[in-house]
Amino acid sequence: MNKAFFALNGILFLAFCNMAVFFQFYTYLGTLDLDPRWFGLIIGVFSFTSLLVRPFIAPMFHPDNARPYMALGAALMMAALLAYGYFQNFSGLLAVRVVHGLGHVFLVTALTALLMAYIPKEKSSSAFGFVMNINLLPYAVLPPLMGFLSAEMGGFPGVLKLVALCMLAVFPLLLVAKPPTRGANQEEGPFERLSAQGLRRNLTQRPVAILLMIYFLIYMGYAPVFYFIKTFAESRSLAHAGLFFTVVTVSMVGTRLLALPWADKVGARHLFAAALGLLAVSLLLLGLVHGQIPFFLLAMALGAGWGLTSPLCNALMFQNSPPALRGLNTNYLMEMQQAGFFAGPFVGGVIVAHWGLEVLFGICGLLAFVAFVLVFLMPRSGMDYGSIPSHVPSQKD
Repeated sequence: MNKAFFALNGILFLAFCNMAVFFQFYTYLGTLDLDPRWFGLIIGVFSFTSLLVRPFIAPMFHPDNARPYMALGAALMMAALLAYGYFQNFSGLLAVRVVHGLGHVFLVTALTALLMAYIPKEKSSSAFGFVMNINLLPYAVLPPLMGFLSAEMGGFPGVLKLVALCMLAVFPLLLVAKPPTRGANQEEGPFERLSAQGLRRNLTQRPVAILLMIYFLIYMGYAPVFYFIKTFAESRSLAHAGLFFTVVTVSMVGTRLLALPWADKVGARHLFAAALGLLAVSLLLLGLVHGQIPFFLLAMALGAGWGLTSPLCNALMFQNSPPALRGLNTNYLMEMQQAGFFAGPFVGGVIVAHWGLEVLFGICGLLAFVAFVLVFLMPRSGMDYGSIPSHVPSQKD
C-alpha cells in the first residue's frame, strides 16, 4: 500500500461524501412544490442507475484506462451537485439524480478497477477493511454537521455546491493515483477488456457465484434492519433508537481494526463463516428483544458481524481471482450490494405488512444462515480459469 493507494482512498472518501450529504434529502424534498408520492422515486433513481449501468461498464475498466473514466465521473457528479438548486420540479430533479448516479457509478467502478492493482494479496483482508472504513467515514462525519452547514450555506443546495467545490480535489489526486508499472507487482501487468467468453467463464466459476450470492444475502438482510429498526424500537418502547446504528458503526470499525490483521495471518474463510454465524444468531434474536441493554448488545454483535463479513467477502473474492478479474469481480460484489439494498426493503415491506417486524428480522437471520452454509460449499482448491491468463496483455506488450 503506497501513496497511490491512499490517493485512491481519498477519492473514494469524496465519492461517498456525495452520498452521505443526502442525509436530509427527504426533508429538503418536502420543502419543494412536489407530490410526496414521487419522493421515493427521486431518491431511489440514483441507486437504480448504478444497479442498471454497472454490469455493462465494469468489464470495460482496468488499471490502464481507469483514470479518464474517473475524471469523467467526477465531472458529472460536480455538474449534478451544482444543478440541484436550479432544477426543483419532478422531471428536472429526476434527470439530475440520473446524471449524479451515472457520475458516481463511473467514478467508483473505474476507481475499483485501479485500486485492486494496489492491494497486496497477503494483506487483502486488512486492505479491504481500511477501504470500507473510508466508506463509512462520511456517514459518521457529515450527518451531524448538516444542520450547521445548511445554516451557513443558505440551505441544502448551498451545501451541495460546497461538496462540488470539494470534488475538485479529485483531479490532483488522480495525478498521484497512476496505474502501477510492470514490475511494481509481480502478479500484475497491463490490462484490457476481457472477451465475452472470458466473462462468462468467470461467472460460471463456483466460488464467484457463491460469493456473489453470499454478498447479496448479507445486504438483503442488512437493508431491512437499516430502514425498519426505528419503527421496531418504537413498537417495543425502546429509547434512543437513533443510537442503534451509531453503536453498529463503532462496532464495525473496531472489529475491523482488531480482527482483520489476524485474518490475513490465519486465513479469511473461517473468520468469514464465524461472522456469518454471528449475524444469523443476532438477527434471529433481534426480533425477540424487549430490553434496552439487550437491544444495544445486539447492535454491537451485528456491527461485529457486518463489519467482518463485507471486507472478508471482498478479500476472498480478491484472493481467488486472477489479477485480470479482481477489479471486475469486486465491482460485481458492489452490484450485489446494490441489489440487496433494492430487494431487501421491497420484500421487507411486504413481509411487515403481512406478518410484522419480528418475522422480518427472523427471515433476515435465515438469509445469514443460508450464507453461512454457502461458505462450506466453496471448493478449497480455488478456481479453474483454464485459459484465462493472470493478466491480459495490451498493445504495450
